Amino acid sequence: PDSSFLSGRLVVAVVSFAVLFFLAWIFIQTERRGGHKSVMAAADELDEEPVVQFFARDAIPDDCPWPIQNCSSDQEAMDIVWMEVSPTLESVSHELRKRTVKLEIVSVRLGSAVDWLLVYNLRDGQRVFGRAPQVDIPDACCVDEETEKPVTIDASSGLRRRRQHDEAEPSGQGYYRPVANIPATLGCLYRVHDGLGTLVSPETLGSAMVEPTHNFLGTGYYLFPVEALASPSSSTPWLVTFARVDKHCMVAADLRSEIPKCVFLDQQPNFFGAPSHQGIDGVEDQTVLEFVADTIENLIGAAEMQY
Repeated sequence: PDSSFLSGRLVVAVVSFAVLFFLAWIFIQTERRGGHKSVMAAADELDEEPVVQFFARDAIPDDCPWPIQNCSSDQEAMDIVWMEVSPTLESVSHELRKRTVKLEIVSVRLGSAVDWLLVYNLRDGQRVFGRAPQVDIPDACCVDEETEKPVTIDASSGLRRRRQHDEAEPSGQGYYRPVANIPATLGCLYRVHDGLGTLVSPETLGSAMVEPTHNFLGTGYYLFPVEALASPSSSTPWLVTFARVDKHCMVAADLRSEIPKCVFLDQQPNFFGAPSHQGIDGVEDQTVLEFVADTIENLIGAAEMQY
């Protein structure tokens, strides 16, 4: 009886230890994968400064969302990142790859949340960053403006491989909120990068992730990530702000068109200090993807950006 009692207690102890070990493993994996939150979302709960860390392409961590660890060159890595580009953005994507001399991978962490960025170091010394892509953008949000047809995902593409990797073991990029108001053509960008901007000072990169519609002395988004999309006013629900020209001008997509056009919103403060939204009815002829392509050209060129 004594030996069976001890054996029973030993079994209970072993099972308890196994359960605790399993729970601890789940907790560690959840922390490692960023807790399925972005830095912007985590900032609402934590009063801390984000931690920014740079990695060379050949030394990136396992939870990096891009499958470029085994690429033989930066050019090969960029070919994978931009594999799903739409015809409208194809020319500017080639120009970006041509002008890039070095790639860096950046993690911005806040608590258990993480944002992953790819930094393009250009020939002229400028640096452009792109956030990890949205992996669940439906084809209906990826209508190319030249063909007016959805850009579908090829089974052998880099994005498809990222999706398969996510299904097998979720990684740091699967934390973004689903958004219903993505303009019909803007998904062509978000399948490659969930927002694009300029990097002047690594010290302000964390702040740019917390407040993606603001610019911090040259560091910040010009093409906003999905979670920063918003209507500029409750009276104009058909407009979705998706980009900025400078601190005085935001750009919205007019969702009333099948191929959305741009509306430029004057952010000059009125007498009471609030944005006046002057010119809100001034719909331009420029389409959303044309504006995206022009903005990328400005970011990678020697153009002087205002902030």
